[in-house]
Amino acid sequence: MIRLRQSENDLLLDFDDYEDYDSFDEIIEKLKKQFRIHITEQIDGPESRVWRFRLEDREFSLHNNPYGNYLKASTESSKAKLKEILPIMDFLF
Repeated sequence: MIRLRQSENDLLLDFDDYEDYDSFDEIIEKLKKQFRIHITEQIDGPESRVWRFRLEDREFSLHNNPYGNYLKASTESSKAKLKEILPIMDFLF
């Protein structure tokens, strides 16, 4: 299950059934396969991960922390794209 939520400035997509550190890789693989994302930065720490990527010239980041995994859209165009692909994401996850 996925949940869309608004933070102060960002639109976030929580992956409720993919909460642990290792699920991060599964999420990335599904995004690569379905959307052909282009990874631009990878930060892998012992307790958290942040990967930045581009999808159709829009920037996103996938985050892992002790609370789970979530996808973040910060710009208006990336927020709009996230809302557009939400039905596909809901089907994938």
